[in-house]
Amino acid sequence: MYSNCHPLYVMQVLDTNGIAGIERHVLTLAEELIAQGVTCEIVTNGSNALTRLASQSAIPFGTAFNGDTFPGKCWRLFRYVREKNPDILHAHNGNSKMAAVLVGGLLNKPVIFTQHFLRTRADHSFLLRKPLSYCHAKANSHLKRIIAVSECVAEGMRKRYGLKLANLAVVPLGVKEPASRNVSESRECAPRSSACLIAYIGRLESERQPELLIDALGIVNEWTDAWGACIIGEGSRLRSCRQLTDRLHLSSKITFTGWMEDVTDILNAADALANPCAVESFGLSTLEAMANGKPVVAINGNGSSELVQDGETGILTENNPLAFSGGILRLIENPERAKEMGSNGKRRFQEHYTARKMTESIIALYKEAAT
Repeated sequence: MYSNCHPLYVMQVLDTNGIAGIERHVLTLAEELIAQGVTCEIVTNGSNALTRLASQSAIPFGTAFNGDTFPGKCWRLFRYVREKNPDILHAHNGNSKMAAVLVGGLLNKPVIFTQHFLRTRADHSFLLRKPLSYCHAKANSHLKRIIAVSECVAEGMRKRYGLKLANLAVVPLGVKEPASRNVSESRECAPRSSACLIAYIGRLESERQPELLIDALGIVNEWTDAWGACIIGEGSRLRSCRQLTDRLHLSSKITFTGWMEDVTDILNAADALANPCAVESFGLSTLEAMANGKPVVAINGNGSSELVQDGETGILTENNPLAFSGGILRLIENPERAKEMGSNGKRRFQEHYTARKMTESIIALYKEAAT
């Protein structure tokens, strides 16, 4: 059991097959925990991308959640936890939560879970919705604490599971303060330099509505050609996005980069970030843009409305291409105001959303759970 006599030892558990916002959060949290004197390692199924990024940061990494079946993964995790004897298990997605609750119960280890998404797997399955919801509700009852990454995520969990306030804590995600870079050098690293460079960072999936952004850029192009766009990410909608770009004759204006491990230069070179997702649980790319002093155009609602202050740090629009294009045009036509919004966003990030502030809040929850 944890005491002040030895450092807190936290094992983050994540069943993953790629890199997106949740994986980047886990890496950031692990680095900051270690910087603040907490012993921490990431335990996963051996995702090559996550393993590589963790090794680059010298984060302890364990492959103990691999296997073809869920019971097999649980057995490997059980043996690993029994051997390493951490003070806390911190799970970050549904499969990880179920396994951590099972292993934690057998080994008497407290489990904390971070809910990252507005929608769960059960929400996407009509036949399995009730049984999956029941299983997760039972698992939730065995958690020491549930961390929601935003108020809208917390409200969704309260409605879905009837959670009590005592079980649930809202700890917004945080990112590190970006190192200052020369904008002209970053422009050289960016795929295209233009009068106004719009960046999109995220998975190219239906729920993130990348086609809405491309349709909006088509409308923007009818008013001005003083823009360019960089779309960073991969996903099932990539082909559709490319085809739409061709149909709208925007191929010379929009660059698709694919997935990138480091988007710092792109963000530094960009003039604004576009986030067309209407079901955003938080918006890690939005926060990264704010940290880099860039204004954000986003859909009004859910996590985006919690991060972006309309007219102050960015522009919130209705969920349609015409409205979204209007938000982008406002930034293009008012570059000085856009820069002011970016500065306001950076100040808001520094006051509320740094990795250090996030980690301090999470450490306090760890200590409560472990004593």
